[in-house]
Amino acid sequence: MNHIQKAGISLNIVVVGGSIAGLATAYTLARAGHSVLILEKSDGTARGAGGVQSPPNMTRILNEWGLKSRLDEISQQCEGVQMFAGLTGELLGIVLMKEEFLKDLVAEFLFVLHSDLHKLLHSVAVQEGVKIRYHATVTNADGATGRITLSSGEELYADLIVGADGYTSLLQDIVAGPAEFRSAQLKNAPSKSLIVTHTVPAHLLEADPDLRPLVADPSIWSTWLGHRYIAHANSLNSNQGHHYTVTVAHDYDGPIEEKQWGQDDNVHRYGIDFVNLEIRAIKLVSLTTENSSRLYRNKPPLESLVCDYSRIVLVGEAARPVLPGGNHNTALAIEDAQTLGCLLSRIQDISHVSRMLTAYDEIRQPRSAFVHQYTIERQRMFRFPPGPEQEERDDRMRQTLARNENDHINEANFKDPQMWGVELDLFAHNASEMVEDWWGQWGYMISGRDVKSQSFQFNHRHSLEISVRQVTSEPVTSGVA
Repeated sequence: MNHIQKAGISLNIVVVGGSIAGLATAYTLARAGHSVLILEKSDGTARGAGGVQSPPNMTRILNEWGLKSRLDEISQQCEGVQMFAGLTGELLGIVLMKEEFLKDLVAEFLFVLHSDLHKLLHSVAVQEGVKIRYHATVTNADGATGRITLSSGEELYADLIVGADGYTSLLQDIVAGPAEFRSAQLKNAPSKSLIVTHTVPAHLLEADPDLRPLVADPSIWSTWLGHRYIAHANSLNSNQGHHYTVTVAHDYDGPIEEKQWGQDDNVHRYGIDFVNLEIRAIKLVSLTTENSSRLYRNKPPLESLVCDYSRIVLVGEAARPVLPGGNHNTALAIEDAQTLGCLLSRIQDISHVSRMLTAYDEIRQPRSAFVHQYTIERQRMFRFPPGPEQEERDDRMRQTLARNENDHINEANFKDPQMWGVELDLFAHNASEMVEDWWGQWGYMISGRDVKSQSFQFNHRHSLEISVRQVTSEPVTSGVA
């Protein structure tokens, strides 16, 4: 943040989950002057495989946090995206980021190794005073009292609870109810998807004549659009050396149910027939027999990101169960962190919390729901089966995209909402400006002297009140990330 505004009071905040979303949110809240504790069920080792896309809307925020120089050390800038037909391997065209009309986005599109970004955010969060407890599995949270129950029976109390516990979020179910009972419905979405990702040393690709061109320019991102799948691969400039990361998202209708990320999985155990992949994509998947994989059940978007008591708020994948592998998953989590941090940096009284969380919900929920459905529609378009829809899509790309690095994009076609127009709007989003706009319109209602609590009275504590007692009822089990 260029200008760091400090809150008039210090809230005691517990963040459930030490993921990228949890660390980023804890960092912004601590920068705003609050006391923050992260509860993480694992030992803290960054286990996310593969890379993370940092589109301009995310890179801009990281730069505002003063992380540009450190980000430059661990990231690879994307200067182009080459789109291939998934079955034949035909180059449909290239998205060139050097185009003048794309330079208006200000910030760069970057690739970062998941573990490198996790370590960076962990470092700055701890430097800002965030406390982290590992092997702390949350089994329940109560929005009425601010009580968090751990699997050990220990109970903690907080002024505010942030749910950053991922796609299989316990706190999401507490805030919004179980997914199967939500009224919102998904359109055009398969019931389940398989995500497979792995990272390999670049020299393995350089040794193969078919794959060598893919690593000739590390700034180019390769994407295959196939029947029931999309695959993408890119270079990573990591602290661990020059690597290449590969991700495949495939429709799944097999018997295996939704699960957490599996490490060192053999992808063939899922029974996926990769016959629809062209030879280079097959080779990329086969470079290693050990992959990180996960099955996802498509869920509807949430109608609210804040509990009825205005004491539990959701961020990251807990706030939106969007399938991974898209451009916006991590970016939305960073936007959440920036939004919540900016809002709570303005708080002057404990009674203002509910209105601040209402502001967060009004700013973030519509964007979350829109990106959720947009991602599904986009993935559907990229996974068309052979036929008229696929042929029309491919023809539009041939007419719109550049044929080589010396060519130019058809700007009018590119900005069409059916092509990349919506994507450009998402890239241009400025989370800080959204808070400024909301505050300019409604902030007087919070900062005025007549503001009173609209939901309930907090019992504000100057330090985290922790009591340890055995919970008599059987705790609800949960996989909290």
